[in-house]
Amino acid sequence: MLWSVAMCDVVYKLQSLVDLYADASAKEILDELTDQQVEVASPNSPAWEVQLIDDVNNKTNLITVRKTTV
Repeated sequence: MLWSVAMCDVVYKLQSLVDLYADASAKEILDELTDQQVEVASPNSPAWEVQLIDDVNNKTNLITVRKTTV
């Protein structure tokens, strides 16, 4: 269930970036996501989820790694 919430959150954040700031990278990721969902032979295939995370990681700053010192 947590994975589904995380996927929705990422998609909603990308859509907000497009709506509020006309972010080209976010638009590109959402367009590719939509195309991939349409082209997949099985509509229930989760392949788009992995691609979504890879694209967000490579093309935006939504996912970052924090280094903490103890």
